[in-house]
Amino acid sequence: MNKKIVLVVTLVVLSATVIPVTGLLPTKAGVLSQIPEQSVDTSGILRADALWPMFRNDAGNSGCTENYATNTNHIAWQKYVGGEIGESTPILYDDKLYVSSGWYYKGLPKLSDLLNPSPPPVSEILNTLLEHPSDLMQGLFCLNADTGESLWNKSLEYPSNPAVVNDKVYITAIDFDTYNTILYCFDAATGEHQWQVPITGLVLSPTIVSDGKIFLNCLDLYSYASSIKCFDLSGIQLWSRPFGMYELAWFSAPAVSGENVFCITMDLYSYYEGKLYCLNTDTGAIRWSKQISSVGFLMYYSTTSPACFNGNVYVLEFDLYTYGGSLKCFNGDTGAIEWNYNLGTSIAIGTPAICEEGVYVSAFDLNAYSNRLYCFNPATGTLLWTVMFPYSPYMSFGASPVCSADKILLIPGGYYDYSMQLYCFEKENGSEAWNLTVDSYILGAPSIGENRVYLVDNSGQVYMLEDVLKIQSVMGGVLGVKALIQNTGDTDLSDITWTITVKGGLLGMINRTRTALIPELRAGKSKIALLLPIIGVGAIEVMVTATMPNMNIIKMTRQGVVLGSVCLLTP
Repeated sequence: MNKKIVLVVTLVVLSATVIPVTGLLPTKAGVLSQIPEQSVDTSGILRADALWPMFRNDAGNSGCTENYATNTNHIAWQKYVGGEIGESTPILYDDKLYVSSGWYYKGLPKLSDLLNPSPPPVSEILNTLLEHPSDLMQGLFCLNADTGESLWNKSLEYPSNPAVVNDKVYITAIDFDTYNTILYCFDAATGEHQWQVPITGLVLSPTIVSDGKIFLNCLDLYSYASSIKCFDLSGIQLWSRPFGMYELAWFSAPAVSGENVFCITMDLYSYYEGKLYCLNTDTGAIRWSKQISSVGFLMYYSTTSPACFNGNVYVLEFDLYTYGGSLKCFNGDTGAIEWNYNLGTSIAIGTPAICEEGVYVSAFDLNAYSNRLYCFNPATGTLLWTVMFPYSPYMSFGASPVCSADKILLIPGGYYDYSMQLYCFEKENGSEAWNLTVDSYILGAPSIGENRVYLVDNSGQVYMLEDVLKIQSVMGGVLGVKALIQNTGDTDLSDITWTITVKGGLLGMINRTRTALIPELRAGKSKIALLLPIIGVGAIEVMVTATMPNMNIIKMTRQGVVLGSVCLLTP
């Protein structure tokens, strides 16, 4: 009898101390650990306050973050900042969101013959590029990232996508009196002007900052040639590397990896031939270059940018004469091709998104007349999976995915029209998680914060997406498991269906499921979902899901072990 009493007391102590502590650690739906801190500063050391500090999150244009996106398309707030917004990605730093009105230019008028090998006259391209609709409100807008409240703004003409580093905002804007560019530095918190320097020519690229250096692609209107320029964080030019005559970088962003900076140019007259350059970040010396093909003139604002990962650089190509698309991986130091995947008769001129799990690209199959999303092994180029987009009228060969730890976000803008839709896919297998239609065209890409998604549309609206219904935690204990389901919004929710499933144990003997309904969940309140009893021995997996009418399913998965009647779950 005494041994039984001791056993019961031991289980009670475990339930009251160790188990609740491990179970109550807040975890994002579908993940096993907390969100790691990340950011960029002048020394290259990651900081916690920069969640998406530049164009494609980092200086390598990876387009990926270890933060988690939303499980639903719920708009938490929507803010009109005024005027039209062109190619612009919201920049997220600390508790602030920075939105550039971007370049208004959306490309030449849509042509009926997509693959016409005759490019438009150079004069038509440049005249359209330099149109100056002065009646538009333009500038840099700083918002509270939590509420959308306007904090400050700066009037600038056609500003680029900024970069925010060490509490400073670095951004370029056009001076239409001289057709040159000004590089600005503002205080990130107050918007106070720090300094500005003039740059000869037009800077069309996003601002990229790495290891105390600012990298910009620049177009010289007199020589019809591009260059890449490097400045320190006080605005002093360190070097400038011109490219050949008629080699234009357009809106392509430089990408930095270690001591290498990569950029892509396109021949102004052939418009489908270009080069991938690798330069020394300290001197601007060309280390190597490779011939590549593209049709970037179709949508200048979506011009392909190189993307870096683990010392390699990735580029999408399309050969107009063979109608062949490909994804290539080059060794960053030598330029040698590590692998080349033939996409067949598919057009893709966007920028890949790259992380440990895969390289993600979208393309339009000319034979099947369908849009597809691909995932490749970043080291070998092996195709891991591919899925067809849900029906969309857009030829999405200009789309550039971005990735969270669990999702892929994609705006399927293409040749025949511009998209008003944002699609979200599961990173694991490409299945669609949700989609959202906004008020106007989306020319830029979304950015990802901690359990949030930000995007802007052409009408001047800024959106923040955040889940309202959340599974805040999954906890073990004596005899079973429980989950905390919360309404984090400011309105009541109803008809919430939840399910807890526990599988595993020795010889797979544990297989329990319970489903129930929460008729009403008041704003800011939470409910406990409970599954009892769980008895057995061995490793288990616990999956909790919740949904309600007109909402996608959210889920949280946890691993653990059952020891008799005690369930221990990993934090």
